Amino acid sequence: MSTCTPKSMANEQMGLIFENLIRRFNELANETAGDHFTPREVIRLMVSILFIQDDRLLATPGTVRKLLDPACGTGSMLAEAQNYLREHHGAAKLYVYGQDYNRRAFATAASDMLMKQVDHNGGGNNVRYGDSLTEDRFKDERFDYFLTNPPFGVDWKRQQKEIRQEHDKSGFDGRFGAGLPRVNDGSLLFLQHIRRSGARARSSSWMHVTCGQRAEARTTSAASATSVATLPATRLMPS
Repeated sequence: MSTCTPKSMANEQMGLIFENLIRRFNELANETAGDHFTPREVIRLMVSILFIQDDRLLATPGTVRKLLDPACGTGSMLAEAQNYLREHHGAAKLYVYGQDYNRRAFATAASDMLMKQVDHNGGGNNVRYGDSLTEDRFKDERFDYFLTNPPFGVDWKRQQKEIRQEHDKSGFDGRFGAGLPRVNDGSLLFLQHIRRSGARARSSSWMHVTCGQRAEARTTSAASATSVATLPATRLMPS
């Protein structure tokens, strides 16, 4: 019977074992349907969808871009996004940021970022703790990319008071001006949060494509020029 030790296993294999343990623990500990593990293969597909239209831009030496995952969990998407840039566009630099409301997931992501070669523009606080819907820790930041698997189909009763206050007080000057969804599904809230965090980047026209059970209608916006990938796989692409 062979024994697995750090000396007998490659770093990649050790990482796969670690991911498998996280998946198993998540399956046992999840309290809601939206808190689940995203397989590495799915993350790689999302990353490819996110960057596929920007190959020429990212191949330009000196290019710097910022990416946010507002529901980062253990930080797998942040790490995989940077792996993609290192593999395909070594001349570009990608700063990744994440936030999560689960203390254990946040601690894992923050520790993972410390151990890996993650670009964070010298700040060191690229992963932050808090609920993105009520405690936006990056409200003064603007991002070029969003990559996330938010808790689709999960209710927002606990955050209802704060969200309604922002909606009533700020309207379209806040994050939730487009309206509030039914309380048993907060998916639209995360999409509005992402939209607001990417506003004022550049002026352009974009097509909103959702790969799920049904296709979303084509929409345009003059204020958003950010790229988004979510589950179900979503991207804002030039029309």
